[in-house]
Amino acid sequence: MLRSNAELTRPGAITGRMTARFKFPASASLIACALLAGCGQGVDPGAPVDHDPAMAAALAEPLMTDPDLSQANARNLVAEPGGPADRSLPSLGFAENEAALARDEAQALTGGRVRLPGLLPRPSPRLAAATATTLAGRVRVLVDAGACTDRLTRGFAWGAAVGTVMPIYPRAHLIEGAGVKDGTCSIVAATFLTPVAPQPLMAFYHAQAREAGYADAASQAGDAALLEGAKGSARFAVLLRNAGNGLTSVDLILREK
Repeated sequence: MLRSNAELTRPGAITGRMTARFKFPASASLIACALLAGCGQGVDPGAPVDHDPAMAAALAEPLMTDPDLSQANARNLVAEPGGPADRSLPSLGFAENEAALARDEAQALTGGRVRLPGLLPRPSPRLAAATATTLAGRVRVLVDAGACTDRLTRGFAWGAAVGTVMPIYPRAHLIEGAGVKDGTCSIVAATFLTPVAPQPLMAFYHAQAREAGYADAASQAGDAALLEGAKGSARFAVLLRNAGNGLTSVDLILREK
C-alpha cells in the first residue's frame, strides 16, 4: 500500500512496524553475546602446538636395540681391588724434611730460647691416668676439668682456638678439637700429629709456658711424656705419646677457669 509523504515522515511510522517484525527473543540475545565473547578469547595463531603429530609418532615407535650391546651394562658389577682390604688411615703427607723444617720454625717462634726441662724418672699420677682415655677423659684428668668435661663439644674450631693462647707446633696436622666457653667453664683442647720427636716438642712448650708465666713440671713414663703447669687458677697440659710410623701424638689442653 502506498503512503503519502506525510505518513512516511510521521515519527514512528516505519520504525515501530520494523521493530515489531524483527524483534529477537531474550534467549537469542544471550547466545549472541556469548558467541561474541568467545570470539574475543580465541587461540593465538602464533602459539606453539601442544602435540606434534610427528614427535608423538616417533615416541610411540618401538625402541631399536643392538643384541651385541644388550649385555654391556656394567651397573651391577662390583670393582674388586687386588689384595686384601686395607682399612688404615691414608698418609698425612709429611715430607721427608718436614721434621727439620718444623724444628727450624719452632726455634724462630721462641727466638732460639729452647731448652729441655728435667724429666722425672717416674710417672706422675696424672700421666698414668690420662694415657689410655679419650680426649675428653684426658681433659678431665690433666687440667682438673670436673663437671666442665660434660659440657665439652667437639670441633676443629676449638683446635684453632688453642693457638690463640699457646701455639700448635709448626707444620703439625690437627686431628681433633674440643672445648667449652660459658659463664663457669673455659677450656680448649687439641690433638695433633707431628713428625718431630718428643724431646724438641717438650722443649718448645716448656719455653712457651715460661714466656706465658706458667710454672711447669715434666714427667715421663715409657713412650709418654707430660708437661703440665699452672698460673693462678689457670692450668695447661701437653701430653706426648708415640703414634707409630715416626709420628708423635700431642694433646694440648688449656683451662682458664
